[in-house]
Amino acid sequence: MKLIDKLRTKVQFFAFAFYPKTTLLVCTIVTAMIVALLSLAMAKLPENSVAYNVIFTLTTGAVASFFVTAIVELSGNYRHNKLGFYELGDYYSLFGDYEVKKSVLMGKGIPQRAEKLARQDAGIREDDLGEEACDDIKATWFMLPKVIPVFKDTYENKKEFLSDSEIESLRSILYEWNMIRRMAEMNMRMPFMYEALNHPDEDTLKNVYPKNVLDDMPEYARRHLAVKGSEKAVGTFIDEVLSDESLMREYFKDYDISEQNLPDLSDDDDEDDISDEEADWDPEAYEAAAEEEDNLSEEEFKTRSKEEDEYFTASSKPWIASMISFSCKNISTEIEKLEKINKKKPYYGLIIRYSKKVDDYSDKKIRKNVMYEIEAKHLKNKKAD
Repeated sequence: MKLIDKLRTKVQFFAFAFYPKTTLLVCTIVTAMIVALLSLAMAKLPENSVAYNVIFTLTTGAVASFFVTAIVELSGNYRHNKLGFYELGDYYSLFGDYEVKKSVLMGKGIPQRAEKLARQDAGIREDDLGEEACDDIKATWFMLPKVIPVFKDTYENKKEFLSDSEIESLRSILYEWNMIRRMAEMNMRMPFMYEALNHPDEDTLKNVYPKNVLDDMPEYARRHLAVKGSEKAVGTFIDEVLSDESLMREYFKDYDISEQNLPDLSDDDDEDDISDEEADWDPEAYEAAAEEEDNLSEEEFKTRSKEEDEYFTASSKPWIASMISFSCKNISTEIEKLEKINKKKPYYGLIIRYSKKVDDYSDKKIRKNVMYEIEAKHLKNKKAD
């Protein structure tokens, strides 16, 4: 049995030699055309003529060159693809994990699906599976902290093992992720920026500079460096939130990131919004407000700034959630493209098909176990009656 498994694995890995097929197909077609033309010329020449012997030699050389080229290409493909398979292990395994967790988040996991089918077979209508199921966009949003680091590492460090289509999809995913980060940063920075810019913590500089350097450092330099340190700390906090699923869920729990909150990107609506803003613009009121703000004390200015920040944070939530939903939709679409590309690759496609068989088997097994539990409960209730 072990010998058969080893042979099967060797055969599956042997398919690496034939991927991609483009170069081999081009070589085969060009060689076939040249050999066909030379054969046609040979058919019209006397067998013992000098021209016939020359063309015969050229034909033999073309066929021999094809086999040499094919062997070199197959060997190169095999080495490159096998190395790529090991280098891209995290990248390949991510898609299976992504699909499994996404199915669970959407209420379509194997245990959930099997239990639901079993209850339907038993005549029990029960759709409550515990936590409310997510739609495609929300499930993708919750998966981003897990998938983005792998995609980013693959795009930056292992690009030579990817096809052009994969590189384009990964570039689109990382672009959308940067847009999401900007949206989140815009909202997350507001509660911190006043304190960071106007009351920076200069004590943090003590961990960087000796006391004598700090004592001789000009006030404006200490303040500038303290502000930069505060901004860096806020950026670190943003990265931590976006890289941890539990923190991200908690911070964005009031944001409606879902298919129902996709933005309407029609031009007419944008023009209406601009015209409304222009109609409400009052230069005199703006100048009066600016003058009033100049006359505020620092404490009053701080209080008003915090109130404005809180208002901006609350009022911008629907728009930010809408734009994040749009980016998540694009990311989900690109991940689907990557899955289709990878299914065509040798060995990895076989793994996917094998996993599907295991999923179908598990589905039937769990469904049968749930049926046994339902029947056991039914018999127990019957005996009690």
